[in-house]
Amino acid sequence: MAEEMFEPETLTLTDEDGNEAAYELIACQEVDGRIYYALIPQENNENNEYVILRSEPDPEDVEEEILVTID
Repeated sequence: MAEEMFEPETLTLTDEDGNEAAYELIACQEVDGRIYYALIPQENNENNEYVILRSEPDPEDVEEEILVTID
């Protein structure tokens, strides 16, 4: 059986100050009707940190989703 190689899914996120950063998607999970994403920064991640963000409808465009921090 041949091994299949998968390219990691990369997301470019823009913060509230307009700064862009690339993240690798490591997992996503739906909990209570909300989708959560676990992401690893692709640059400056010497401590192997990751972030978890929640998907919500964009208040400015109901057709789009935004990722927000978890309080």
